[in-house]
Amino acid sequence: MTIFLLNVYHTYTPLEFLLKSARKYGDCVSLSVGSIRIYLFNHPNLIEEVLNKQNQNCIKDISYRVLKEVFGDGLLLSDGEIWKHHRQLMQPAFSSERIAGYASIIVANTAQMLTTWRAGEIRDIHREMSQLTIKAIAQTMFGVDVTETVLEIGETLDTIMLHYVRQAEMWFLLPIWLPTPGNWKAHRATKRLNEIVYGIIDRRRQAPMDDLLSRMMRLKDEDGNQLSDRELRDEVMTLLLAGHETTANALTWTLMLLAQNPSAEAKLVAEIRSVLEERLPTINDLPKLRYTEMVLKESMRLYPPAWILA
Repeated sequence: MTIFLLNVYHTYTPLEFLLKSARKYGDCVSLSVGSIRIYLFNHPNLIEEVLNKQNQNCIKDISYRVLKEVFGDGLLLSDGEIWKHHRQLMQPAFSSERIAGYASIIVANTAQMLTTWRAGEIRDIHREMSQLTIKAIAQTMFGVDVTETVLEIGETLDTIMLHYVRQAEMWFLLPIWLPTPGNWKAHRATKRLNEIVYGIIDRRRQAPMDDLLSRMMRLKDEDGNQLSDRELRDEVMTLLLAGHETTANALTWTLMLLAQNPSAEAKLVAEIRSVLEERLPTINDLPKLRYTEMVLKESMRLYPPAWILA
């Protein structure tokens, strides 16, 4: 919260403050803001301690509660037994076998997108990457084609996340019921997103498939209870955001860096042509695309899609 307070006074951006703190004071920095004690951890071992070894003693920061109306008790915001139970339900969808099965869907969506691109034209790459990843997550996780609503889904998610960022940069969190222009806009976006998500749930109930959403509908807990529509909605909403935003950001930054480094771009293209020989990629090609993997990892090192957790 110190970070956000300083940002209000235009001293530093949050990222600048974190970098300066780590460089000046080290990997563990303690701050006081009124009665609140804040710790900034920068070293991987300390971060592992909080997220893994001491996770039972750590809950998510109060600033995330701004998103409660949107994501409810989905994995993004839940803690404790709810988080553990829902994570166990969803874990099979992310096995290596399942991920291999998603590859063809992702490749097909990417190929279709590229057929609409023309040399020399100007495109909003982040918007393109967001639409691509939303379509991929909807098909792989929920078994639905959202081509007709993908633009609307992306815009509503952007509206909600921008509102969250603006709220988080304030010293105090405005109640979501307060009739501010920002709250009204975010509320309308959430209402429309709810309509889309409940529509996805209804479609899958009527025609179950072998996808994550269908399996979540069938699963029961130890007491024989199935997930309610509200619980399903929370997880679908969370997956829509978590499944597309970080990936879209990573792709956007990578393409930007390649545009700024033509020698790296040339080497990447040469590897792709050598391995694929003008055909579409498959999951089996990944081990051969060593330089491609290096490019993506270096991009995420320089511009990590999720660079702070509280």
